[in-house]
Amino acid sequence: MRLRQARAKPILDDLESWLHAQLPKISGKSELAKASRYALARMKKLRPYLDQGCLEADNNCAERALKPVALGRKNFLFVGSDEGASCCSSHHAFIIQEDFVADRQAAGVVSAARRLDGGHRRSTGRARRMFQGAPLQG
Repeated sequence: MRLRQARAKPILDDLESWLHAQLPKISGKSELAKASRYALARMKKLRPYLDQGCLEADNNCAERALKPVALGRKNFLFVGSDEGASCCSSHHAFIIQEDFVADRQAAGVVSAARRLDGGHRRSTGRARRMFQGAPLQG
């Protein structure tokens, strides 16, 4: 927290004062003015980042965790049948859960694929077919 107070606080303070200073100089209807007002409106929500070590300045980690779910949901629309979509979504959910438990490392996906494949070495090809939406037999 001391590091954040020493390094991030002056930057945040300077940014906020600069945005306040620039706002009267630009057209109120411009995109730059909209962006400046947007940033200024959220400055209060960003301040706890300086005082609490567990907070991050952005939500990239949460967005990365949700991205596979959103991509999978979109891809399941094009698997060809209701049964195929159900199969793909259940395998996808299992892989996502396993990946999360393994701290989002590639080892989690390989581990899940090996368990589905009975522990055989060809599991990486099976995992690849699962992601491509191919049938899982063989």
